[in-house]
Amino acid sequence: SRPAVFRGRGSADDVIPPALIAHTSQWLPDHADLSGRVYTGLTHSISEEELGDVHQFLALWLEGIAGE
Repeated sequence: SRPAVFRGRGSADDVIPPALIAHTSQWLPDHADLSGRVYTGLTHSISEEELGDVHQFLALWLEGIAGE
């Protein structure tokens, strides 16, 4: 099973080590139906833009399971 996963991260996140970001970037596409993006200038936080993308992701996911 490949679960739907939204992954968002900030380009200026200085909390998550680069090696772990690289590992996740390689692992997730092979194990999940991945969507998401990198938010330019965002630190280890969440932005209104990211919240909007998460909302859209969840709305589409709910539509999909409602149609099953």
